[in-house]
Amino acid sequence: MNITVYSKPDCVQCEFTKTHLGREGLPHTVIDVTADESAMAAMRLAVGEPAGPVQMPVVVVDGMEPWHGFRIDLIRALKAAA
Repeated sequence: MNITVYSKPDCVQCEFTKTHLGREGLPHTVIDVTADESAMAAMRLAVGEPAGPVQMPVVVVDGMEPWHGFRIDLIRALKAAA
């Protein structure tokens, strides 16, 4: 299972998401969308939002619809499925 967390600095929901994925033992890749424009473009492509604001973080998991924000329910579902 590949989990990618598109994050940005000073984002409380991003930190909660990364922390809880770690606590559940779910390996994940974190990409800072402020680091380069290609990261932001990849995140927007993943969620189908070519322009406009997007709630952070954006979490992309193989075989699932991407989600926005801190979703403990979905993190727990990932753990149960792992």
